[in-house]
Amino acid sequence: EKDEKHVTFREVQSSSARAIRLMLHGSMFLGIMAAAKPGTQDPLPKIYGPLANESVCTLRQCIEAQYIGAHFANDWKSMVEILSSNTEDLAVGLHNLLLDMSEQKRDEPLKGLEGGNTPRWAILTLPQRNSWEETIEVKYLKSA
Repeated sequence: EKDEKHVTFREVQSSSARAIRLMLHGSMFLGIMAAAKPGTQDPLPKIYGPLANESVCTLRQCIEAQYIGAHFANDWKSMVEILSSNTEDLAVGLHNLLLDMSEQKRDEPLKGLEGGNTPRWAILTLPQRNSWEETIEVKYLKSA
């Protein structure tokens, strides 16, 4: 298994990429829990399979909650290492980041997209996702 400690993608630096993945996987895990049927023994629902790129992602072949939970745990561990910190300080930093994000108005993209399209922050095309990642990095993560 390859070392993903210093994961990067597109135009986003390693620590920002890991923070974005941590928030993404945390949100996805919460989405699964929110869709679960309380008070039953039903298996946790699978809701993200249609979004997975099968050529690079094995999500559809696994129990979705375990797959996403394992990715979150790996992202968490990697962020602690990247920041040369501990889990408590990372929790405080993430709490402050989410608080800062929640106090802001809509995160408009910092750069326009081709054709002047303004993305809706929902299911994104690759250029829209790049714009979202760069916006989040510049607005919240580079100063953190």
